[in-house]
Amino acid sequence: MHEAALSALPRARDPDTLSFVHAVRVLRRTLPRVAASPPEDQPRLLRGILRELLEERVRSSRGRTVPRGVKREMSSDPLRPRRYRRRPPLDYTPHIVK
Repeated sequence: MHEAALSALPRARDPDTLSFVHAVRVLRRTLPRVAASPPEDQPRLLRGILRELLEERVRSSRGRTVPRGVKREMSSDPLRPRRYRRRPPLDYTPHIVK
């Protein structure tokens, strides 16, 4: 997914906006065909996979937090309220070293 996001040059995309489930389905469907193809055809097929990964996009899940809780009372965890307060997302960008 990272390679597909970078391959969208000149406008590279954020890998978090690509669908993981879509990527898994594409790879399961196409990798056997790539493995069975002659070596000279593999780069073309892999470029096609990367293009297909870019087709399905989702909202970024960064900063999404859900408090731990359960729906049933038989657990030792607290019962999750129907409406809960979301904590503000944490900003990790000052801690990322390039």
